[in-house]
Amino acid sequence: MVLIHPHALQRIEKRGATQKEVIDTVLYGDEIDGKYVRSGFKKIFKYDDFWNDK
Repeated sequence: MVLIHPHALQRIEKRGATQKEVIDTVLYGDEIDGKYVRSGFKKIFKYDDFWNDK
């Protein structure tokens, strides 16, 4: 189970992601070093459209 802090839920929406993508990243993505001795996670999702006019 992945628990998401209420503040993080607000940030997810502002960043244009979904809760499903965040949970998928935490469960199946790569763990990376985060700021302030925290862990982070990353995962590359397929995006079949233009991004920033590119």
